[in-house]
Amino acid sequence: MRGLYTVNGDVMTVAIEELRATYEPWKNTHSKAICILCGTLAWSSIFFSTILIWMVRRSRVGLSSTFHRLLLMICVVECIVTSVGYSFFNLASPTDVDYMVWNASGTLTTCSIQGIVFYCGTFGGLLYHCSLNLYYMIVVKFNASDEFIQSKVEPWLHGIPIVLTLVLMVAPLLADGYNVDTIGGDCWLPRYDPPHCAGYEDGEIPPGFTIPCGRGNDAGGLALFFENLGVGLALAVPVVSFGCLGVIYVTVRRLEKRALESEGEVEEDFKQNQAAGEGETESIQ
Repeated sequence: MRGLYTVNGDVMTVAIEELRATYEPWKNTHSKAICILCGTLAWSSIFFSTILIWMVRRSRVGLSSTFHRLLLMICVVECIVTSVGYSFFNLASPTDVDYMVWNASGTLTTCSIQGIVFYCGTFGGLLYHCSLNLYYMIVVKFNASDEFIQSKVEPWLHGIPIVLTLVLMVAPLLADGYNVDTIGGDCWLPRYDPPHCAGYEDGEIPPGFTIPCGRGNDAGGLALFFENLGVGLALAVPVVSFGCLGVIYVTVRRLEKRALESEGEVEEDFKQNQAAGEGETESIQ
């Protein structure tokens, strides 16, 4: 048995009326505030991302540069897709948890769709940020030409984020991994263990509800593997990004040092030539 309430050592289940009375204050305060805040920020992100995409499209080079194409994908994948995952104000959350999640009006299908969109934006955005840092490192460190980058490098800068994101999006579906988070109301990879499942075994459906309790636990190994893979990527991306920025900084400092040394040599040659010219003028006189 899992998630049980006990009274005097006896296992007890909780009636839906009691659940509604218990979680009504949370639903109409914290849950509502979190939902409205996240939804408002999501629509703000969509608005400003759309402006940035419009600016890229209207620029002189448009989408002909690798940088603009990477920037476009960051806007589309991270800002817009992630924001769409939050912009429905919990409408995608299943009605099974409407007693504690404010505005929950969806089904298990809409919850899974929101989870897919959320993961697409989260990991796609992180990986495209990594691609952008790698792009600048290659340009600065190796002074690579646009032709070389577009033909040899850019396919990898798009291919790796897209493939890894698709894997991380689809894999949780095989493990029934997309479930509603009863705290925030959004759908991602929590185990489905809401309060109304107290006293029920995994796979059982309490009367009046539609989603099996413990959903996602049966394929726990697969779900745990991809959760750890996602966490590993989330930790690796900042390391790669900061590593690229470090290489860029060291390279620029080295170039500045060489430029200063060259400037000093030119200035010294100029002074020597000037002194030699003055000496020749004095000898002629």
